[in-house]
Amino acid sequence: MKTKAQMKGNIFVGYPCIGKTSIAGQDNIIDLDSSTFKDSMGMRYASWVEVYVNIACSLVRQGYKVFLSSHFLVTEELKKRDLPFTVVCPSLDMHQAWIDRATKRYEKSKLEKDLMALNRIRDYFEADITALIEMDGPSKVIIHSDIYNLKDFI
Repeated sequence: MKTKAQMKGNIFVGYPCIGKTSIAGQDNIIDLDSSTFKDSMGMRYASWVEVYVNIACSLVRQGYKVFLSSHFLVTEELKKRDLPFTVVCPSLDMHQAWIDRATKRYEKSKLEKDLMALNRIRDYFEADITALIEMDGPSKVIIHSDIYNLKDFI
C-alpha cells in the first residue's frame, strides 16, 4: 500500500441516494458498488470489505475519485488503514426527502439493491446520519437541500 502522500485521487463515502451513480464516469469519478461483492447466493464474501477497500485504493492511486458505500465496516476499514476520506451525506432534517429519492429510484429501477437502500433509509436514517456526522477523522460534506449537483461538493 502506498502512503497517503502517494494517493493521487480521493475517496468519498457516500450515503445511499446522494447521486454517486449519476455522476460516475464523469471527470474520473467511479461509483464502486458494494452490492457486487456477493456470491451467487447473494451472500457477502467473508473478506469483502478488505477487497473493496483494496480496489478503491488502487483506483485512487491511479487518480480516480472513488465513491464507496457508507457501510459501517467500510468506514472502519478506511480508518483502520488511516486513509483520508470524505463523508458525503444528507443532514438529519432531510429524512423524508431521502425516502422520496430512494422510493423514486427503486420505482424506476426495480433493482433489489435499490429496495435495500430504500429500506435502510426508512429504518435507519437517523442512526446512520448521526454516526456519519459524528464520526471522528474524515472531512464531511453535509447536504441540506434535495436540489444540488454532487460534483460541486467534490
